[in-house]
Amino acid sequence: MAAYYKLEREKDELEQRCDDQDDILESLDYLNEQIDKLEEYIDKNADGTDFMEGMRKAFEMIER
Repeated sequence: MAAYYKLEREKDELEQRCDDQDDILESLDYLNEQIDKLEEYIDKNADGTDFMEGMRKAFEMIER
């Protein structure tokens, strides 16, 4: 019976890891969507002002 409980615990730990990984992947997808929106905003509003140049520099830092 001890082996059964050990396997059950290991199974639960693996399921938790998978759930954690899914959460991380969802967060990364969301961040990538936000970066795409930011890039689109910068491209659409590029007018050479200091503000937009600052936005472009910030975007370049995010991409690294």
